[in-house]
Amino acid sequence: MIEIVFLSSFPLPIRERIKMRGILVLWILGNCDLFGIWDLVIGAWSTMKKTQQPWWKYLAIVSLSLGLSFCLSNCAKERSSQQALAPEFKLATLEGQEVALSALKGKVVLLDFWATWCAPCREAIPHLIDLHKTFGQNGLEVIGMSVDKGEGETVRRFVKSMDIPYPIIITPDEVQREYGVVSLPTTILIDREGKIRQKFLGFTSEISKQLTGMVEELTAEKPPK
Repeated sequence: MIEIVFLSSFPLPIRERIKMRGILVLWILGNCDLFGIWDLVIGAWSTMKKTQQPWWKYLAIVSLSLGLSFCLSNCAKERSSQQALAPEFKLATLEGQEVALSALKGKVVLLDFWATWCAPCREAIPHLIDLHKTFGQNGLEVIGMSVDKGEGETVRRFVKSMDIPYPIIITPDEVQREYGVVSLPTTILIDREGKIRQKFLGFTSEISKQLTGMVEELTAEKPPK
């Protein structure tokens, strides 16, 4: 926990500790860090218990945590409304053809981060194939971003067995980090202007419906002039 470790590492006077807690609050609010604010609250709670503070101070801490959580939820909504440009990449497919994201501007791009050993990923592939066939003529470009390690032979055999028609790329760790991939499958939808519009984690029947609806919505949008 950041606050506990940081503030207990130095024998600071009470006034300095209060000042540093204030700085931490501002940093947490600026970064929409909900986990950070809970770390801060737990640290303050722990300190108060050790020093046997009066009950009204506990009430103040609870009120502060609820208020900041509300602020952070609005902060997160505001950030999500500000669509970020998708990070650029230029990578080769299994067939050796170069794919540059910037060259696909004007199309709707679906990036599927997956692996051959991931069961939900395998379950999602038939649905992605259907999307590719249904919306490809409307400007959808599906790209399979495999995170499998090795030379790619395992991926090639898998792609052949599944008869996957869209391009597959062996994805470097750097690209995974840039897109914030922490679980599989992760499906990212990029609009015709190159902005990330939606990110789906995992695959279920409900996600498949949401994904189809979002693809339909994005392909219906007019290409940028």
